Order: sequence, then structure tokens, then C-alpha cells
Amino acid sequence: MSDLHDLMVSHLVMVTYETHGPRVVFRAECSCGWSGDGHDDNALAELDADDHRTIAVPPADGLDAAISGLLDLQDDLSRVVMWLAEHWSADLPAPVSWGTGTDPARVDLAAYCHCPDLLTRAAAALDAPVVDDVAPDPRGCRYQRASRSFGRVRLEVYRALDGDTQAAA
Repeated sequence: MSDLHDLMVSHLVMVTYETHGPRVVFRAECSCGWSGDGHDDNALAELDADDHRTIAVPPADGLDAAISGLLDLQDDLSRVVMWLAEHWSADLPAPVSWGTGTDPARVDLAAYCHCPDLLTRAAAALDAPVVDDVAPDPRGCRYQRASRSFGRVRLEVYRALDGDTQAAA
């Protein structure tokens, strides 16, 4: 268990209430023993709880942020794996890892479609529109593509625009 996780568990704050005749008093209480002021309003006690957590639990450092990002990526990879198993058919092109971009806790998957019909069917599976590149890439090529994001995982299908298609665009 990380130190940050230990701090969050040791500062588990909840709002309690006491009835004093017709009056109800709300108070934030922490598992560390801290107790906030009594309030007539639950929202004010919640604000006390937020203030206590802000002071008692320090902000995440770089390693905590990296680990959190990777855990989020793990969840997103699980989502895309399940989605592919349920929605992607064997006759569609297989996605391959395309890169991680500038964020190491991000994955881009791509599948090349050799014909317009295949791109249309793959885009329909993604429930995404097919979009033509406005400008050519550094090699002078333009593509048609459709993509869908699953949090930190992006799945893209694409095909090169041939000279006839580019002229018509």
C-alpha cells in the first residue's frame, strides 16, 4: 500500500448528524479523530470535510500521477478489449499498436483499410464518421480516417486517398 493511500484511508471523513429537538446539527468527522464545527446545513459540513482532506492529504507527486495514469490506462485497455471482442468482426482489419504519443500513459491503435468499403464498415463498427485529411502529411499523403476514443486508448481506422479520390475531394 502506498503512503498516499494510507493517508487517504487514515483521513476517511464523513458527515454525521445529531438531532437536538427540532434542530439538526451536521458535523464532519475524520477517522484520524478530527471533528469539524457543527452546522445547520449539510453542505457546510461537507465543505469542512473537503478542507480537512485538502490539508491532511498532500498533493500527489510525479510518481503518484504516473501510477494513477497507468491504472487509468489499464482500465481503458480493458474497456477497448471488451469492446473489440463484442463489436469487431474477423473480416475487419486487425488493429495494431501505433504509438504512445507524447503521454506514456496513452495508447493509439490503428487498422489500415485497403478499400473504401472496408473503411465504411469499420467506421460503422466504431460508430464514427469517416473524415478526409484537410492537408497532406509531411510525405504528401492524405488519408480518410475514423476514430473512437476509450479514455486513454484511441482506435483509428484509415485508408490512403488515391489520386482519383483526391481530385474529387
